[in-house]
Amino acid sequence: MTTELTHPPTTPPVSTARLSLPQSTSLVMGSIIGVGIFSLPYAIASYGPISLVAMGVATVGAVALALMFAVLSRRIPAEGGPYAYARAAFGNGFGFSQAWLYWITAWAGNAAIVVGWVFYVEKFVNKGGSTFGSIAIALVGLWIPAIVNLSGVRNMGVFQLWTTVLKFIPLALMASAGLFFIWRGLFKCYRRSHGLWRAVRCHRRR
Repeated sequence: MTTELTHPPTTPPVSTARLSLPQSTSLVMGSIIGVGIFSLPYAIASYGPISLVAMGVATVGAVALALMFAVLSRRIPAEGGPYAYARAAFGNGFGFSQAWLYWITAWAGNAAIVVGWVFYVEKFVNKGGSTFGSIAIALVGLWIPAIVNLSGVRNMGVFQLWTTVLKFIPLALMASAGLFFIWRGLFKCYRRSHGLWRAVRCHRRR
């Protein structure tokens, strides 16, 4: 005895949501421009002008990594990023370890992101430094991006685009203001004296 199917089996719908070029670019830039670029100047400012050298060295390293990944993406056009490159060069074992290590560093890095987020937000709210207030700010900073990601690829792309734009606004403003103060000579010069950096009057060259 045979039975006929009156309705053909249906396949689950496949999501066709895609990221536009600006959204894809913002996704990559957002994963690179993290809390470090905002917290590093504050962390090394106490060391005086040598901190500018440290920023320059960090910039050279970041550009070198960007160029390396750009070359690898052209030579090995495969999905997976570091996992694909390590697997192609050293085999499945190294590829597997790189995938797990990259994933661990991704979620472990959330701790640094939360610290920077709480540090900046507490300048405007929770100025008293309440422990429960700090925990609430940290949870908000963690769960808002998570909820946006769960809401769909399209919403995530829009959110990433706007957050990347908002990252560049303070960076552009601070860089422009810094160049203006240097050009006008309205900055303090520092001279090392008795093991400490002290502000002194600057003399502009004519």
